[in-house]
Amino acid sequence: MHPNDALDLVKKVHLIPMKEAKEFFYLGMAYLELNCWQNAIEAFEQALRIQPNDADAHFGLGQVFLACQDIEAAWQEYRILKDLNNLVAMQLLELICTNKVH
Repeated sequence: MHPNDALDLVKKVHLIPMKEAKEFFYLGMAYLELNCWQNAIEAFEQALRIQPNDADAHFGLGQVFLACQDIEAAWQEYRILKDLNNLVAMQLLELICTNKVH
């Protein structure tokens, strides 16, 4: 997704009341793409308040923490993911070990 497309999406999303975890997940991904770390964290955390076991939201949160150089928080998301979805956990582990984000 091109950053300008992500920004347009974020602007449109704010006009719609959100209730579903996936809506907040996609908002978090848009903010991640735009390098708006705090907004991304808030969106992923909102998704997790609605659906605590959402592996995608934990993965996204781990990506943001890596982007912010908060390696310990990224490891915490990895530990949570190990219990939820081992495949997604391994993807985050690879990012942590190579320190690469999206």
